[in-house]
Amino acid sequence: MRLPALRAAWEFAVALVIRFREERATQTAGSLTYTTLLSLVPLLTVVLAISTAFPVFDDSITALQDFIVENVLPDTPGIATISEQINSFTTNAGKLTAIGIIGFVVTAVMLMLTIDNALNRIFRVQRRRPILQNVFVYWAVITLGPLLIGGSLSATYFALRRSFGVLQLDIVADALLGVIPFLLTCVALTLLYGVVPARRVEWRHALLGGFLAGIGFEIAKRAFAVYLSRVPTYTLIYGAFATIPIFLVWLYLSWLVVLTGAIFTAMLPQFRAKPERHRVTGEDLADALGVLGALAHAHRAGEVIGLNTLARQQRILPDRCEQILERAAALGWAARTERDGWVLARDASTIRIAEIYRAYVFDVDAIGVPQTDLGLSLRDYLERPPTTQRPELSPEKTEIP
Repeated sequence: MRLPALRAAWEFAVALVIRFREERATQTAGSLTYTTLLSLVPLLTVVLAISTAFPVFDDSITALQDFIVENVLPDTPGIATISEQINSFTTNAGKLTAIGIIGFVVTAVMLMLTIDNALNRIFRVQRRRPILQNVFVYWAVITLGPLLIGGSLSATYFALRRSFGVLQLDIVADALLGVIPFLLTCVALTLLYGVVPARRVEWRHALLGGFLAGIGFEIAKRAFAVYLSRVPTYTLIYGAFATIPIFLVWLYLSWLVVLTGAIFTAMLPQFRAKPERHRVTGEDLADALGVLGALAHAHRAGEVIGLNTLARQQRILPDRCEQILERAAALGWAARTERDGWVLARDASTIRIAEIYRAYVFDVDAIGVPQTDLGLSLRDYLERPPTTQRPELSPEKTEIP
C-alpha cells in the first residue's frame, strides 16, 4: 500500500511543478507586486480616513497596524521605517477631499480585482462573477474588513492577557500569543482560497492550502530576515534607500507564497486522479461521456449534482469538468443551478454519441475537414482541388447538425 501512495505523492509533486510553470506564477507574482505597490498607499489611506472620520475605531486600526508591522513584515531594521510612514498616512488622511477618497477607493478596488483575476485564472474558472458584484464585495472588504480585524485582534489580545494574568501562566501565554499571528495568517489564506475563486472550493482543500501557505509564509519571513542580517547587500549598495528594494523583494516573496498555496489548493482534487501528463488521445471523449452519464443518472433520480462531486466521481480536475459542462450548457444539454449544481437539460435518449464525439473531439464544421476526406491518404488530401476556405475555430459554436 505504501508504494502506490508514494507514487501518487510523486506524481502530484511533478504535476504541481508543471502547473506552477504553466500558470507563470513568478510573472504573476511580479505583476501583483507592482499593483500592490501602486495600490498600497490608497488602500491604507482609505482605511485610515475611515478611522479618522470615526474615532471610535482608532484602537482597532492601531491594533491592525501593530499586527502587520510585527507579524507580517520581516524582522529587519530597515522595515521599521514603514511604521513611521503609516503614522504619516494617519496624520494626512484627514486632509483628503471626497473626490480624493473616491479616487483612492477605485485604486484600492483595482488591486482587489487584480487578485481576483489571478486566483480565478489559477483555478481556471470558466464563468466569472459579474464585475459589479465584485466591486461591491471588495468595497465592503476594504472599508469594513480592517475595522473588524483590528477589533477582533484587540479583543483577543486583551482577553488572553487578562486570562493568563489571572492564571499566571507566563510561558504558556507567550507561546500561545506567538502562535496567534500564524493562525490568523492561515485563516486569512484559507478564506482567500475558499471564497475568492468564482467556483465552490472544498473547505478541506482550502484549509490545507491555507495551512501550508501559512507555514511557507513564516519560513519565508524568517529566512528573509536572516538573509538580510547575514548578507547586508541592500544596505551596502542603497544605504538609506535600502528599505525600498527590501520591501519590494518581500512583497514579491509574499505573493509567490500566496500563489503557490493557491496552485496547491487548485491541484488537490487531482491527488487521486490520473496525472494530466499521462492523458492519451480519446480521453476527452471518455471524460465527456462520464460527466454526461453522471448527469443522466442524477436526472433519472431527480437530483442535482454539484461540480466538485462530478469531478470527484469522474476523477478529473474541477476545471476540466467545468469545461465539459459549459460546452454542454452551450449546446443545450445541461444547465447550471444555484450553488454550482448541474442538471441534464435534455433527455438522454435524444443525445447521440456521435454528437458528443463531434462536440468534444472532432467538430467537422468548425475544423473545416469534410467527413468524406477522412478516407483519403495525406498525399491525396494535399492534392485534392481546393474547396471552401477553412473556417476559424469557434469555441462558442452551439449547433450540431
